Amino acid sequence: MRPETSAWKKFRSALERYGFAALVVVAMVGATVIGVTATVPPDLPVFALRSRSLYQVEVAGGCFLVFYIPLLAFVLALNGRGFTQLGPRGLKAEQVVNHQQLALKGQEERIESLKDDVGLTAAALRAVYEQLREDVKELRTRLDMLDRKG
Repeated sequence: MRPETSAWKKFRSALERYGFAALVVVAMVGATVIGVTATVPPDLPVFALRSRSLYQVEVAGGCFLVFYIPLLAFVLALNGRGFTQLGPRGLKAEQVVNHQQLALKGQEERIESLKDDVGLTAAALRAVYEQLREDVKELRTRLDMLDRKG
């Protein structure tokens, strides 16, 4: 992994600091454009108090929510958080990624890797043991021959 350059660090820091705000501004502008260009029905609904402007504001507000909620969920997910409660105080976001579980998973992977290493080491030791056994047999044979000659 190569070290991060200074320019990349500055860009990343600015993105972390201002990225969500910039996306919210884009959502607001998009919702406003949709609200202003929305086709107003000839018979204005009662919930808009029969006002053309209020109808457009309500359309823009609805579009903003349609953009904002998935955007918020995405940004929370990038930080390992998520919506966990919906109640009278609104949505509640909590940490949903358990760092202990991630650490345990990493430890399990390391244990599996160590098991593989132990298996390879055991196989190598068996080969060395067999070679030593053959060498000891050969040395005993030579020692017996020397005893007979002597």
